[in-house]
Amino acid sequence: MHDLLAKLNRFSLASWSPLLAAALFLQMNDNGGSVGASACAGVGCFGMIAFFAVCIAINIAILIWVKNDATARGMENPTLWLVIVFFTGLVGLVIYFLVRPKGEIVVCANCGKKRMQGLPKCPSCGNP
Repeated sequence: MHDLLAKLNRFSLASWSPLLAAALFLQMNDNGGSVGASACAGVGCFGMIAFFAVCIAINIAILIWVKNDATARGMENPTLWLVIVFFTGLVGLVIYFLVRPKGEIVVCANCGKKRMQGLPKCPSCGNP
């Protein structure tokens, strides 16, 4: 370690500071295990947990959107579509897009919730 520091004294310490920090870190952690590897594993684990949490949040948002859209379009069983998309994932979402009624979604004048324009009555409040 002293040889390394003697060599580094000949050059500017500012330009060699990353190398010096790495050498000191490796020297201090020369006990068979590496704190650096543990730190990287912890960051990787946190990254994986964050990735899965974001995936779950996106799936929940998609499920809520499917149920609300199916309700607004007056489909017979919006909960069934929620279950189908939950268990089949992207394939179920594509199937839902193919079979859902086409039309414009407007706001109901009575309850303020969204409904499809051609429906005889609002699926939420039941008023025409």
